[in-house]
Amino acid sequence: MAIYVENVDHANQLLKKLKGWPVLADPAALSRELHPKLRAAILQGQSIVHSFPQKLIVTASSFPRLGPIDILIRADAGKGLANLPAQYFVCHETSSRTLCLVDIGDQGSPLLSRIRKARWKLYHDRGWPLLGSKPEIPYEEPYHYPGVHLHCDQSVKTSLGYLAPFPFHPKTAEEAYYDRLSKRKKKKVNRHDRLSLRQTVHPDHLHQVLRYLRSKGGNSPGMDGYTYRDLSPSEWGKVLRSLSLEILQGNYLPQKLRTVEIPKSNGQGTRVLKLGSICDRIVQRAFSDRLSPQFEKLFLQGSWGFRPNRSLWGMLADLKNHIEESTRWVLAIDDIRQAFDHVRIEDVEQAHERARLELLNLDEENRLVISSTLTRLVGEIFRGTQRNLLRGIPEGNNYSPHALNLLLHHVHDLPFTREGCFPFWYRYADNLTYVCQSESESRQCFALPQKE
Repeated sequence: MAIYVENVDHANQLLKKLKGWPVLADPAALSRELHPKLRAAILQGQSIVHSFPQKLIVTASSFPRLGPIDILIRADAGKGLANLPAQYFVCHETSSRTLCLVDIGDQGSPLLSRIRKARWKLYHDRGWPLLGSKPEIPYEEPYHYPGVHLHCDQSVKTSLGYLAPFPFHPKTAEEAYYDRLSKRKKKKVNRHDRLSLRQTVHPDHLHQVLRYLRSKGGNSPGMDGYTYRDLSPSEWGKVLRSLSLEILQGNYLPQKLRTVEIPKSNGQGTRVLKLGSICDRIVQRAFSDRLSPQFEKLFLQGSWGFRPNRSLWGMLADLKNHIEESTRWVLAIDDIRQAFDHVRIEDVEQAHERARLELLNLDEENRLVISSTLTRLVGEIFRGTQRNLLRGIPEGNNYSPHALNLLLHHVHDLPFTREGCFPFWYRYADNLTYVCQSESESRQCFALPQKE
């Protein structure tokens, strides 16, 4: 068996993988400065020129000097035929020896793929039959005579003597269609979208989140005093890799929160935000990017807060249309006072586990498998350094709005929807609106059973 290469430099590259193989090259190459292993391989190749080599690397210039071989692997990516000796082109009826020419396809490069197709066209014009995989060059009948045979698969199976090629029977259009249909069904049955903790906290994903927060998020520091601009890109790379490893090993512990008061948008009072460190914000945003799009499959039409492509003005427009169509002109409005501060973390964890199971029970096309480890870590993000904390999720946490939305989906949206068409509700975050027929109906909204 011989491997056909372009030159000595190409042979030197193959020797890194094919250690101990002799190289048949022009003796003039020994006058150059060569690597000691390459020089030893060329000297070894000179001694087996006229023998039957078991394994050999041969250059194009020295190929005519090669003795008889049974397998030739082309690795030269040349456009024409290999520089085969003349005896390989002569087919005798009584010949007992054949040559198996292995030409491996180059699928990665369009240029190499075009060159490969040109080589196969020359093989076909020579009348060499194709063995193994489906040929790209059609031919009418298989050839049944000893001589040169082309093997166009990557695996090499041959023996000395006659190599009888098998005929290629192309599939009909109907058979090909049903084959593709069967593959799609198998892929559909076996494919489940999976969302794991490793994917969520992968360093590449954390780095994408860092770039987003650096351009869109606030630059206020946490308790450690660091901002996005304080570290160089290489330093951030080291930090994010260490952060990912700590989370996967179960050693991640959020830092203490820094309390910041900001004025409310309505000008009445202030809002208290609790800001974590930059690393904690990156983890929170990473969870939001992965989990929030999946929970979108569960949310109902009346939920408008903290959802993509939904805004307060969109809710008001939809509310106006509903009032005019239903002729219900009474609105019962309520607000969950200090919702973030009174949320029980245990309820948040249960809501995430319930949502995980609901996603698992969806139809096959939308089925999603979320790691239970991923949902359990949500509670650790909110507790932070206070391991025994029972209530309250920080309003400045990047994931808190989505966690509150998921909790209210289970404790408000679903129970009110099960009561029937009355009342028709709208919810923007923790602000509630019920569309009623009369004032007495509006009073009944607040008498409906609700979970604490």
